[in-house]
Amino acid sequence: MTFKVSFALVNDATMKSLNEGFRGAEGSTDVLSFRLDESEEDGVSLLGEVVVNEEKAAEQANALGHSFEEEVGELVKHGVLHLLGKHHEGDE
Repeated sequence: MTFKVSFALVNDATMKSLNEGFRGAEGSTDVLSFRLDESEEDGVSLLGEVVVNEEKAAEQANALGHSFEEEVGELVKHGVLHLLGKHHEGDE
């Protein structure tokens, strides 16, 4: 089976709006995942979308001493794991 994942980089204000609107969580976050599980005409399944906060990614990269690209890669991996059903300890 083939899956597609959509990725978006957004600013902090947009992420704050998404986080509050979809999760009911106050403030911003570094990454959000939205599972879709939609089949397309070509038989490919659209698994979902991963949204990365580019401002938080830059801050975290600086704090951790690695590149912006590496941090975005880590956040994308984190988001894809959520799309695949992996959650944080303590999450239902």
